[in-house]
Amino acid sequence: MLHRISALLLTLLLLSGPTGCGNTGALYLPEDAGTNPNPETTESKGAMHNTAYYQQHRLHLENVALDDIAEHFGTPCFVYSKAALEQNFLAYQNALANRSHLICYAVKSNSNLAVLQTLANLGAGFDIVSVGELERVLLAGGNPSKIVFSGVAKNAEEMRRALEVGIHCFNVESEAELELLNATAAEQNKTASISLRVN
Repeated sequence: MLHRISALLLTLLLLSGPTGCGNTGALYLPEDAGTNPNPETTESKGAMHNTAYYQQHRLHLENVALDDIAEHFGTPCFVYSKAALEQNFLAYQNALANRSHLICYAVKSNSNLAVLQTLANLGAGFDIVSVGELERVLLAGGNPSKIVFSGVAKNAEEMRRALEVGIHCFNVESEAELELLNATAAEQNKTASISLRVN
C-alpha cells in the first residue's frame, strides 16, 4: 500500500525586508534553542503539536524566535520545523503500523535537502518525477528501494539510472511508457517493478 505525503511541512515565509535568505537548507539554532517552553508561559500554541507559538508577542518555531532568524539571514526566508516534519510523518507511520505499507513523500512538493534528509532518517520512501529528484533523494541519504518513480515524461536515460540504483517501482502512466521501460530494462538484463496509474 502506497501513501503519498504532500502536506507535511510547516512553512513560514518572512517578508519584512528586501534581502534574500542566503542559506537555503541550513539550520539556524541559537545556543539557547531547545524544546517548547512551559505551556503556561505561551500566549497561544500552534496547531502543529506546539512547534509554532507566540511568546511575549514574538512568533517562535521550536523555541527559536523567528525575528532573530530574519535579523540573522535577512528576508524573505523560508523556515521549516524539523519537529513538525517528524511528528507528522510518525503520525502516518503509527496509524499504519499494523499494515504493510510504504509512505512516500512527494519530492516535487519541496526538494530542500534538509527536509529530504530528515524524512530519509525516519525511513520514509519518496515519490519522484525526474532523475534530478532521484539524485537529490540519494544525496540526502534516501533508500533507493523505497523510491517510486511517477511522472508522465520519463525517458530511457532516466529509466536506466533508476534501474541502476534499484528503485522500488515505476508508476507507469501509458502504454508507450510501459513499452519503453520494458525495452530499457531488457538492455540491462533487469526486471522493472511497476505499478499502473489508472484515471
